[in-house]
Amino acid sequence: MDALVDWSVQNQPVYLWTLPIFHANGWSFPWGMAAVGGTNICLRKVDPSQIYHLVQQHKVTHMYGAPVVFNMLSNSPDLKTLDHYVQILTAGSPPPVPVLAKTESMGFVVSHGYGLTETGGIVVSCAWKQK
Repeated sequence: MDALVDWSVQNQPVYLWTLPIFHANGWSFPWGMAAVGGTNICLRKVDPSQIYHLVQQHKVTHMYGAPVVFNMLSNSPDLKTLDHYVQILTAGSPPPVPVLAKTESMGFVVSHGYGLTETGGIVVSCAWKQK
């Protein structure tokens, strides 16, 4: 519930899974999405071109992404600016500043959380400061 509130997840989000559900029970988002009436979009593997396609096709509103996912998205030959904003949450060590900047320039709104993500979900988050 903390992640839903802290991340400001509205009712009926569309959530794209790049985080394996077996990884700490998907940081509890299988239940979190059910709690807010969300739609789950699942991938068989993390593939940047498939991510871009599904984000546009299903109007994805939220997704988690490990720093490696940010890197894959920002260096993909299919790199494109999205036609709507997508809230994307990462955890652990943040991606490098150039990768964050490129990810945000494509239309992803980045949030950063931290917790013992191998065993549970996000327990603290970073509030970005305005420039």
